[in-house]
Amino acid sequence: MHAWCAASPAAAGAVALAYINLGERAVALALGGGLPSTPRVEFFLEAPGGNLTADALLLNGAPLGVDADGRLAAQPVPGAAVGAAGGGISLPPLSYGFVVLSAARAPACA
Repeated sequence: MHAWCAASPAAAGAVALAYINLGERAVALALGGGLPSTPRVEFFLEAPGGNLTADALLLNGAPLGVDADGRLAAQPVPGAAVGAAGGGISLPPLSYGFVVLSAARAPACA
């Protein structure tokens, strides 16, 4: 896990958390210091069916691909928005990605 200030258009003080979960089970992420887990935007990258040798990639469960010109088909890349009722953060097994905590209010990121 690594954290840094989130870039625009995130809210002032927003934090981005990058992670890698090499385990075969989901991992519940507990945030300390009163850091709120919602609202947030999730970007979880996984291999289809957990097949790490697959030549495809899923972003939040949807295939990620390029257009005929070699550019990402969806821009900006859509994240999964999680509102206040969304609960805790669960990192999928055999995945990597990042989570943007828009309500973190980190003074260093203001």
